[in-house]
Amino acid sequence: MRHDFHIIERIKKARSRHKCDETRAVINPGDSYIKLTGKYDGEFYVHKLCAEIYPIWNRWNDRYWKLNHKGITFGELLEEMHQTLKYSEPIDPQDLEDARTFCRLWNGGKKCYLAKTIQEVTNS
Repeated sequence: MRHDFHIIERIKKARSRHKCDETRAVINPGDSYIKLTGKYDGEFYVHKLCAEIYPIWNRWNDRYWKLNHKGITFGELLEEMHQTLKYSEPIDPQDLEDARTFCRLWNGGKKCYLAKTIQEVTNS
């Protein structure tokens, strides 16, 4: 697998309705979002992230690049947060705050399984 290139375009204002590739939240016309484009292993990609989740996604993606020279697969931030909170000792307070923000944004406010993980780790 080869990461050919990755371009982070500036914050854009939506002209039509989109969906965030991480939180599944609706990006309405007029909302800000980040558009990421690139080519990975010979395949072109375009991903859209709501502006609020982008700094969190970027922080986690940078961490994974440093750990294994491979970033987070788009759409997998929820699972990565779940695994990190469930199996890390001690829990980084920033990771917990990121997870809470992610849950608030998830699919237009619908409950996600990460909320249960947050509750388990904060009550133990």
